[in-house]
Amino acid sequence: MKLKQVLPAVIVIVLVVGIGVGWIMKPSAGVKKIGEGISIAFLCESSSTDLFWGPLSDLMEEVADAYGIEYTERYAEGDYARHADMMEEEIARGVDAIISPFWDPTIYNEAIIHAVNEGVVIVAGGFDVVGLPPEIYDKIGYVAEPSPFGYWCGLKLAEAGFEYVPNGGKILFPAEVPSASYILDGVEVIEEYFTEHGKTVTIEVLDCTNDQAIAESRIVSYITANPDIDAIMTTGVICIGASNLALEDLEIEPGTIPAFGQAYSDIEVRAIKSGNMPKGVRVDFDQWAFLAISNAFWSVYRGIDPLWIELPFVVVDNTNVDILVKLP
Repeated sequence: MKLKQVLPAVIVIVLVVGIGVGWIMKPSAGVKKIGEGISIAFLCESSSTDLFWGPLSDLMEEVADAYGIEYTERYAEGDYARHADMMEEEIARGVDAIISPFWDPTIYNEAIIHAVNEGVVIVAGGFDVVGLPPEIYDKIGYVAEPSPFGYWCGLKLAEAGFEYVPNGGKILFPAEVPSASYILDGVEVIEEYFTEHGKTVTIEVLDCTNDQAIAESRIVSYITANPDIDAIMTTGVICIGASNLALEDLEIEPGTIPAFGQAYSDIEVRAIKSGNMPKGVRVDFDQWAFLAISNAFWSVYRGIDPLWIELPFVVVDNTNVDILVKLP
C-alpha cells in the first residue's frame, strides 16, 4: 500500500484559509454562496448521543452552512454493517462527498470502492480499512487524529497512565464495540508499552455498547465485583465518559482508580478537576470541523483528490483543561 503524504494541520489551515477565506464569510443578501449545489453527508458508526461525534458534527454543520453546502448527518448506532449500507444509500441519493470514520478492516471496502468509482469524495475521520486497491486508497482523504487512531491514542494513554499502574496491575478497558480496530489496537499498544517499560499488566476488555447509560451501568457492576482494579483506560469516547460517571456513582476516592481517555465533554472536565481522570488526550475540534468540510468541499468543487491531514494529540490535565476543552 502506498504511504500517504501527511500534511501538518497548521500548514493546511494556512492553505485552505488562503483559498477560502473570502467564501466562508457571511455574504451580502442575495449573493450566491460558493458551496450551493454541493451536498456532504456525515455518516457515523456511533450514536447521535456520542459526546465526540455529536458536537463535532454540529461544528461541521456550521462550516457547511457558511459555504452554503447541503449537510446531512446519520448514525448507525454501533451497527457497522448498517453503516456500510448507509454509504450505499447516500451514493444512490447522489451525494457529492461523504465524511465518515471507518473502524473495521473490511466491511466498508465495497462501499468505498463504489463511492470512488461513482465520483463521490471520501474524507475519512478515522481509517483502519485494509485491502483496498492502491488506486482507490490514493483517492481517499483524511482529517482526524494520527492514523491508525487506536494505536496512537492508546500509546498516549499508556504514556499518561504508566506511573499510576503498578507492576502486575489490572486495567479495565471499557469498549463500545470490542471487535473495533480502534479498541483492539489500543489494547495491544498499551500492553506492549507497559511490557517494554518493565511492567506486566492484565487488561480486561468490557463490552459496554454505544449507549452511555448501559455503559455506565456495566462499568459500575464490574467495579463493584472487581474493586481491586488499578486503572481504567479506553480509546472509546463514550466509554471514558461512562467510566467517569461510574466513578462518581460509586463515590470512589479520586485517584483510587484513575481513568485515562479522550477529553471532550463536561464529564471529562469534571473528572480531571476532581482527580478521577489525571490526564486525557484530545485534538482541536474547531480545526477538525473546518478542515474536514473544506477538504471535502474543495475536492468536489475543483475535481481534485482530497488531502490526508493528521491532527496532533495534546495531553489535557488540571493545568490546561479550561483552555483546551472548549465546552458549548
